[in-house]
Amino acid sequence: MYVESRAEKSGVRSSLVERERMLTPSFDPGYSRKRRQDMANHKSAIKRTRQTAKRNERNTARRSALRTEVKKFYKAVAAGNREEAEKLLPQTVGLYDRAAQKGVVHRNKAARAKSAMTRAARKQAA
Repeated sequence: MYVESRAEKSGVRSSLVERERMLTPSFDPGYSRKRRQDMANHKSAIKRTRQTAKRNERNTARRSALRTEVKKFYKAVAAGNREEAEKLLPQTVGLYDRAAQKGVVHRNKAARAKSAMTRAARKQAA
């Protein structure tokens, strides 16, 4: 909802206030919280935008698959299903390695997560 400022109530309307009002969600029905994407002006910029969109989609899919496998692994550990956890551990570790290699996940985070999963699997085995 738009609220008038003190400057506007007194009749003074600066271009900055007007611009800010135009950028509010209530003013523009097509307002999006996502980062604004300007139209590229050069061939190389158009190509770069296309590549970024593809890469973003690919990375999102990889990250989603990784999270799903991690959830499956921890669910098996929590349920006490040792065979399932032992089967899922190498798959999940491989996905973390691949994600770190592709830059989807930082390599230190991958190492930390793999270590935690290995500890959880060993703790269950003991």
